[in-house]
Amino acid sequence: MSPPRTDWNETVAPDEPALLDRLAKQLGELQQAKGAGERTLHAKSHGGLRATLTVKDDLPAHAKQGLFAKGGTYQAYVRLSNGSAKHEDDRKPDLRGLALKVLGVSGKKLLFDHPTQDFLFVDVPKLPFQTPEEFVTFIKAAQSPATLPFVLVARLGFRAFGLLGALAKSVKGGPPSLLDLQYHTVGAVTFGPYAARLHLVPVHAKTTEPKGTGPKYLADEVAHRVKAGGIAFDLTAQFHEGAGESIEDATTTWASQPVTLGRLELVAQDLGSAEGQKLQRFVTEASFDPWHALEAHRPLGVSMRARKPAYLVSTTSRKAGKEPDGSEWASFG
Repeated sequence: MSPPRTDWNETVAPDEPALLDRLAKQLGELQQAKGAGERTLHAKSHGGLRATLTVKDDLPAHAKQGLFAKGGTYQAYVRLSNGSAKHEDDRKPDLRGLALKVLGVSGKKLLFDHPTQDFLFVDVPKLPFQTPEEFVTFIKAAQSPATLPFVLVARLGFRAFGLLGALAKSVKGGPPSLLDLQYHTVGAVTFGPYAARLHLVPVHAKTTEPKGTGPKYLADEVAHRVKAGGIAFDLTAQFHEGAGESIEDATTTWASQPVTLGRLELVAQDLGSAEGQKLQRFVTEASFDPWHALEAHRPLGVSMRARKPAYLVSTTSRKAGKEPDGSEWASFG
């Protein structure tokens, strides 16, 4: 296998920082209207979980960067969620998210020097939104579903029809299980001089149980299967190899063969126990941000750059919990 390309580049418009700050402020206003403690997006949690991430020690040279520079096992936290700004019925169409916080990660960081590294995933490999402005326009319009199409047409013109069509294809109704989905960072992060998109691929046997029917069936299914144990995902990376693969465009997928970096295993736990409930509260209060990262894993592209001010506004507004140092991990069970 030849090394990935290093001639990738970002394209940052001169007015982009000011624009992204304005968009973050608009999202923050939506969050404040929801009340104290609420996230702007991914509001509904389906489980706060403990996990371990085992990094392989036989990675190719270009993958041995940052967190993956050498093999080893790390403790971690996982949060599963719906993508919506509201606590919607699980049976409604929505994105599903998996946020990962790895503990005990030393090295120079982008925002602060806490020993953590976050990666954020969703269950689609590409986004329907061409720009952050489109995304925020949609989120604001979606606060009133009955008028959503009309507002989008008024603000986006004919582009609204393409966006609604792309959303219909990517956002499906409730899945049988969150634990059997594949998850994707969509945007890229650096691996030293290289760039890669990350994916989580389940390696456990999928459930054969009938799909749940209640408004919170996803959380019930997660709790049932996590208690039994045996849930694991391979963490893989697609490195930037094609000249036509844009760092800035999150509406397309990449074609390179994935490299398996390691395995994420969920810790078996009774989420209904006292320790399990304590864990839920802890993960709910925690912040998960792709910019909680090593310099070796800097988020790339405008969709990732937009998250930097947006997540800062969100975590500050809801008074998110302090960044963990790992000393609390064993107290949850």
